[in-house]
Amino acid sequence: MKRYFINNEKINVHITDWGNKNKPVIFCLHGLGSTSLSFIEIAEQLKEDYRLISIDAPGHGKTGTFE
Repeated sequence: MKRYFINNEKINVHITDWGNKNKPVIFCLHGLGSTSLSFIEIAEQLKEDYRLISIDAPGHGKTGTFE
């Protein structure tokens, strides 16, 4: 699992990334009140065959709010 930020002038978005970057991508969006880590169990099961990318939506987890 790799965690990092994508930054721009409006917001810093926290990303959680599992698996091999050369595998097909599954992009995961969490529900209200959750975070990118809500996919940790399924990501651990699928990371050998897929790359899973999940973001913390604005105002959730480590992602800030829009300015």
